[in-house]
Amino acid sequence: MELWVAVILGIVQGLTEFLPISSSAHLAILQKIFPVQDNLEMFFDLTIHMGTLFAVTVFYFEDIRKIAHSIMIRPSGWNKAFETDFNFRLAYYIMLSTLFTGVAGLLFRDLVEQAFRNVHLVAYALMCTGLLLLIVERKSKKSRHFDAFSWRDALIIGVFQTWALFPGISRSGTTIACAMMLGFAKSDSARYSFLLSIPAIIGAFSLQLLEMLNMGIELAWLKPLAVGFICSLFFGYLAIKLILLVLRGNKLFCFSIYCWVLSLIVLLFL
Repeated sequence: MELWVAVILGIVQGLTEFLPISSSAHLAILQKIFPVQDNLEMFFDLTIHMGTLFAVTVFYFEDIRKIAHSIMIRPSGWNKAFETDFNFRLAYYIMLSTLFTGVAGLLFRDLVEQAFRNVHLVAYALMCTGLLLLIVERKSKKSRHFDAFSWRDALIIGVFQTWALFPGISRSGTTIACAMMLGFAKSDSARYSFLLSIPAIIGAFSLQLLEMLNMGIELAWLKPLAVGFICSLFFGYLAIKLILLVLRGNKLFCFSIYCWVLSLIVLLFL
């Protein structure tokens, strides 16, 4: 793999993992344009996802620290902690959303892999992402405080996140949109979505790692892997800051336009 290809793929993964434009769609399209050796492709995909995992962990480190502290230190017991400690409840809600998506991911894994190889199907899914973003910006209204988040909200968001298993449907887009439709503020919706991305990325990472246990890594791969990791980490961090700015400015429709333009380009030229 040429280093410039590693740079492009790392930047694209970093930006699209958190911007509501579907990282899976972009990687499916780019891997069709820049074919990569199968084993290297798996290692590279694993590495750039690790970069975005580091990005969201650094950005939301304080939230993660509070959640971990609430889980590990429960002087009043589990039941009392659930009633009085929102960070403890938040950990439970994230696990609930993740569990639903994880089960669906295992059940539909073969179907998802087939869809990944069909860029026209990816383009149509990208159109759906654009439509969802447009609808939620026009229709959603803030009416609930984040402290009112419940297990029902977690389950509904988990259902929405399941649709994002299919390439072209943005995980961040669907989960942010769902939380906004449930009445939560844009910043809180993004916060839950990005915290929810941590177990989602870890789950995908673990599945790939299991498949690669018997694979050897070539020394020549180390440089592009390192470059891809650094690019995905840096641009992933920037993407989180960017989407939070966009949400404050009511500009989600810009991503709708981007999704539609990209899907048309794919349908016409690939």
